[in-house]
Amino acid sequence: MNVMATEHSMVIRSATEKDLDRVLEIDRLSFPAPWTHHCFKLVLKDIFFVIEQKVLVIAWGRATVTNYNKSKRGLKQTLKSS
Repeated sequence: MNVMATEHSMVIRSATEKDLDRVLEIDRLSFPAPWTHHCFKLVLKDIFFVIEQKVLVIAWGRATVTNYNKSKRGLKQTLKSS
C-alpha cells in the first residue's frame, strides 16, 4: 500500500523492518514507556504503516481489526453490518 499526498510531499506506505530504527526513535521521543524493537517487529504483520516526507519517516501508525469472525460468511456479515 502506497498513498501519495502531493500537497505536502508525503507518502503513506506499509512499514518494513528497515523502518524500525526510525519508528523506535519516534516512539522513544513521543511516549514515556516506548515499545521495544521486538514488539514493533511482531506488529509488522498487522496493519502497520509509516508516513514519509522527503524519504524521512516522520510518523507511524497501526490499525487493529476487532470483532473478526474467521469464517468467510461471518466476515461478510460483519462487513455488511458495519
